[in-house]
Amino acid sequence: MVTRDNRGETDAVATADELRELLRARTLEVAELRQKLSDIEARGTSFLRAASHAVMNPLTIIQTYLEIIHSDLRGGLSDQQAGFVETAHAAALRMHRLIDDLVELAAFELDAVELEKDAVRVGEVVSDLCASYRQAAVNGGIDFAVSIAPELPRVQADPPRLRNAVDAVVSNAVRLTPRGGKIHVTVSRSDDCVVINVRDTGPGIPGDRLEEVFEPFVRLSRRNGELPGGAGLGLSLARRQIEAIGGHVEVSSIFGDGSSFSIAIPAMTEHP
Repeated sequence: MVTRDNRGETDAVATADELRELLRARTLEVAELRQKLSDIEARGTSFLRAASHAVMNPLTIIQTYLEIIHSDLRGGLSDQQAGFVETAHAAALRMHRLIDDLVELAAFELDAVELEKDAVRVGEVVSDLCASYRQAAVNGGIDFAVSIAPELPRVQADPPRLRNAVDAVVSNAVRLTPRGGKIHVTVSRSDDCVVINVRDTGPGIPGDRLEEVFEPFVRLSRRNGELPGGAGLGLSLARRQIEAIGGHVEVSSIFGDGSSFSIAIPAMTEHP
């Protein structure tokens, strides 16, 4: 029986029960929402894989046939026809790279990247990569120097992603540095990290826009207003790929006087 004396107590008990029931309902809603998000991420990953395979298969066939025409049948082509084949092949390669980058970026956005780490000698990666760019730099009238410190410790990294990140920074420097300019790539140890530094004498980046270069699809115009080539994904992916293995990427620049990109990766503790 509810009286004036115990009515307030009864109301308090009822209110507490209602709050507990409401809390229980909200907890269930949160759990269901988390499951839905997990399902969406899983479907997103499956979609990415299926879509990339669906696009890559015909693109690979196109690339292969263009390479066969260029290498085996070139003798039967006119100079103009050979030029068409070369242009088409270069476009197919760019498309292949763009699709790879878009899938990789989406995987990072969905937190669905699967790393395969191994002990890596950074100096060997940088030396091999820079060798592939040296001729392009020479042809462009660029002084291209590489300095790698001896006896560097190895790092724990996903080798393809490490190479891709370094490639993005070096290729950016080669593309933007004008004839007569300089690029200096160094690999050294700093405290507990192995550090890759790429310094160029290109157009530089305005101080208030330094972080923008790491945003997807951002292409900062040069001093003459011209936009650089590419889709604007390279540096964005490079930062994500390096951060995924525990490192970090930084940039400093003086607008009109070049830029310096630094990639630092924790060194492994070497045991005898």
